Amino acid sequence: MAALNEGSGCKIWKGCQALCTYSAGNFVVENSSRAGGSYVIGPEESFRLANDLIDDFAKARLTTMLIHQRGQGVSFPVVTREVIETAKNTRPLPVHERADRLLRFISDKAKLLGMTYDLRRLDPGLYAWSESAVESELGHLLDYALKKGWLEKQPGVGKRIVGSYEIPDIIRVTTEGHSRISELEVNTDSSQAFVAMWFDDSMDEIYDEGIAPAIRRAGYEPYIVGRDDYIGDVTDKIIAEIRRSKFLVADFTHGDSGVRGGVYYEAGFAHGLNKPVIPICKKEKVDNDPRYLHFDTSHMNHILWTDASDLREKLTNRIIAAIGEGPENR
Repeated sequence: MAALNEGSGCKIWKGCQALCTYSAGNFVVENSSRAGGSYVIGPEESFRLANDLIDDFAKARLTTMLIHQRGQGVSFPVVTREVIETAKNTRPLPVHERADRLLRFISDKAKLLGMTYDLRRLDPGLYAWSESAVESELGHLLDYALKKGWLEKQPGVGKRIVGSYEIPDIIRVTTEGHSRISELEVNTDSSQAFVAMWFDDSMDEIYDEGIAPAIRRAGYEPYIVGRDDYIGDVTDKIIAEIRRSKFLVADFTHGDSGVRGGVYYEAGFAHGLNKPVIPICKKEKVDNDPRYLHFDTSHMNHILWTDASDLREKLTNRIIAAIGEGPENR
C-alpha cells in the first residue's frame, strides 16, 4: 500500500499511538493497542469519530466489534457507517463477559502459567478487551476478577487506585482463573449459524429467501432444527448444535398464540455461552403493538424486517458488521 503523510495515531481513540497511512481513499491504521489492533476507516467515518460525534462508550463497543472480527481472521476490519451505527445502538456487553475478556487478556499477556502481570502502567489493551470506556469501569472489572478469585495479589507489592478501586500493582492469574478460561472455550472457528424461530408455514419463505441466504452471503452455513435427521431428544440436539455454532439468529416473530418460548430459551442459552445473538422480528408486528416484544429482549437492537428481501439485505449487513465475514467467504 502506498503510504501518504497523513500523520500517526488511532482514528478512533485520541492520543493512542498507531501507524496511520492513506491508501485507496481510506486510512489504514496499524497496531492501535486501544482499538485492539489494526483496522481500515474512511475519511467520513474518521471525521465523525475525531469530532466526538460518537461517545466513548459507543467507541468501546466499536472496539469490541473490531476485536471480534480479527478473531475471525479479518486482519484489517473495515469501519463503515453501518458498523458505527451498530456500535451506537448495541447494548454494552454484560459485566461478567467483560470480566472474562479482561481475564483472557491478562492471561495471554502473562504467557506462562504462574507469571505475574504488572498493573503499575495500565496497558490500553486492558480497556480495549474489557470494553471499558473510562478508568472507573476498568477498576470495577479488575476488582470483580480479584473478588472472584480469578486474579490474586503478589506478596509484598504496593497498590494503586484505578477509578475508585484499590488494585494491587502486580497480580497473577490463579488456578481458579485458568479454570474459568477453560470453561469459556467454545468453537470459535465454526462456520455454522444456529437459527431459532417460529415453526409455521407462514415463516418458510422468511427462512428460505431471507435468513438462510443472508447467512450464506456473510460466509456462514445456517442450521435450523427440523431440517435434518437426528436420533434422541430434540432439546439435546438443540443444545449440541448451539454449542457448535458461531452465533445465533433469533426471530422473535410469533402468531396469535403468543411468544415462542423455545426461541427465548435458545437465545438465552447462546448468550450464556458468550455467543453473539442477532435478534430480528417482523416490523408490522412491532408497529401494531409496542409491547409485542417481551421485556427481556425489547431493549435489544432488533432487525425489523418487512419481507424476505428486506431481511436478507439487513441481516447480511448486520452479520458482517457485528461478527465479520465467515470462513466460507475466505
